[in-house]
Amino acid sequence: MSIDDRPLAGTSLTSLTSVRPPAADLAVAVRELVDGLIARPWGQSSASVYETGRLITFAPWLSGHAERVAFLLARQRPDGTWGAPDDGYALVPTLSAAEALLSVLTTDRTGGDGAATDDDATVARAAGRALDAIAARMCGPSAASLDLPDLPAIELIAPALVARINASLETLQEHPVPGLKAWAGRTLGAPAGLDGAKLGLVRSLFASGADLPQKLVHALEVAGEAAAGLPRLRPEPTGTIGASPAAAAVWLGREPAEPSNPARWYLETVVAEHGGPVPCGFPLTVFERGWVLAWLARAGVPFAVPPELVLSLTAPLGPLGTAAADGLPADATRRRGRCTRWRCSACRTRPTRCTPTNWTRISARGRARTATPSRRTRTCWRRSASTWRRPRTPRTRTPRPPHATRRPR
Repeated sequence: MSIDDRPLAGTSLTSLTSVRPPAADLAVAVRELVDGLIARPWGQSSASVYETGRLITFAPWLSGHAERVAFLLARQRPDGTWGAPDDGYALVPTLSAAEALLSVLTTDRTGGDGAATDDDATVARAAGRALDAIAARMCGPSAASLDLPDLPAIELIAPALVARINASLETLQEHPVPGLKAWAGRTLGAPAGLDGAKLGLVRSLFASGADLPQKLVHALEVAGEAAAGLPRLRPEPTGTIGASPAAAAVWLGREPAEPSNPARWYLETVVAEHGGPVPCGFPLTVFERGWVLAWLARAGVPFAVPPELVLSLTAPLGPLGTAAADGLPADATRRRGRCTRWRCSACRTRPTRCTPTNWTRISARGRARTATPSRRTRTCWRRSASTWRRPRTPRTRTPRPPHATRRPR
């Protein structure tokens, strides 16, 4: 399956693994891959159904609105859902797309006398098929319990989307839409295991004016219109809010923002780069460059790294690690027993192949100073299989008092 859940025509695993390109072709392909990292510094990512649906709802004034609606209509599966052919993975994109199409039909639109158009009928049919699938397989009383994947903030996003869908269905009673008369006034239940209790606590946190955790800003859209213009949030240097187009859109609000606004500049740039739809989590400079170069190195493929790529990976590195994108918290996973305080000043790697004199000690404040580690520190590095482990420290026994060294006679 490809990244957009459609089968790759004419390809199979055996054909991919059995064909090995010549060394010359491999070198050219690697060079083009590395050059592409520089040519597109924000990275390359496919469009997201969920993220595109959030822009349709929260920023209908943004350029490319019609292209985003067409993208959702084209990506709908024959069974009425979106995303992967698994109800657990299809839950969030299907809810987002269905809510976005309903918002298109229920929001005040400039259509003259308000008569339904052919586009409205197409959108209504797609929304009706989506609602049927959601009620039967995901959120209805007869829906089975879903095996939900470990997706970011799914326990907040799914209840928030269901609540917005129910609000749109309530609106259909006052403003009926041809093709959705059977759904007017109906309500959908929350998916099994996602009752919305945590969502209420998070919205209370937004309303309290307290500082928000950086991870929560990535899912700012769960707060709805209350998140528009939150004064304690500021765009990152790239213009993003929480490394998410959806979060930036809900922060700007439903009214058109000033063209000079960094968040709007960010959204317009992402929309122009992808032709209307938008990806999730963008830009991906550090994430994409780190993964591409790491996998080339692990595969043993020879390649030359331009200095600017090395600088782009080392410059944002801090004491807590580095973030995959601006607006996200530092992503530094430390395995048990792995020491991360020593780096080679020449190649910036752990002291595996370098001499001890090249090691650099990183202090608690993130300052580096060149030093030769002690013999005890050097011996804590030992290769075991494919991981690094610290040898076990021998247990020291507490000396016993002299009168207790002998057993009583």
